[in-house]
Amino acid sequence: AWPWQVSCTASRGPWTVVAGIGGNLTVFASADFAQRRAHRFGADEIKNIAFVGGPDRLVAAAGRELLLLDVATGATLARQSALGAAVECVAAMDDGSAVVWGEASGVVAVWDLVEDRVQPLFVHPAPVRAIAVHPDGRHVATACRDRGIALLRRGVGRPIAEQVLQNELPQSL
Repeated sequence: AWPWQVSCTASRGPWTVVAGIGGNLTVFASADFAQRRAHRFGADEIKNIAFVGGPDRLVAAAGRELLLLDVATGATLARQSALGAAVECVAAMDDGSAVVWGEASGVVAVWDLVEDRVQPLFVHPAPVRAIAVHPDGRHVATACRDRGIALLRRGVGRPIAEQVLQNELPQSL
């Protein structure tokens, strides 16, 4: 049995990372799934994780903040406070230059890691449930708990497309 409740997983390169309740994060070698290291953070729960760029950095949604972590050591490289409520979901640009997140308050924002600045992108009328970044880095897809989905373009300030789904919203995009 797993010693704590799992909330999310992510894999990139040689690593598979499992995170969950109690701020636990365990790193495994993907090849043989042998546990390599375990880290414990101060958050009650790591709700979502995403690799940032290559396999060396990870962003974690930990309560009302984002943690940029070194995968090998578990060291916190940077922290960013949420703009309103708890961070529900995260995704990273393929080049590792920025992280986007969605909050329980409906806020969607981007954290530019190069310039260490935050820009709000949009506010959904309900908590954001899932988020994804297009490989071009300019487009972000979001889904909120009221089944609303939006396609955002960085710098536009409003969705370039919106839709309300008639069926249950998927857990991820």
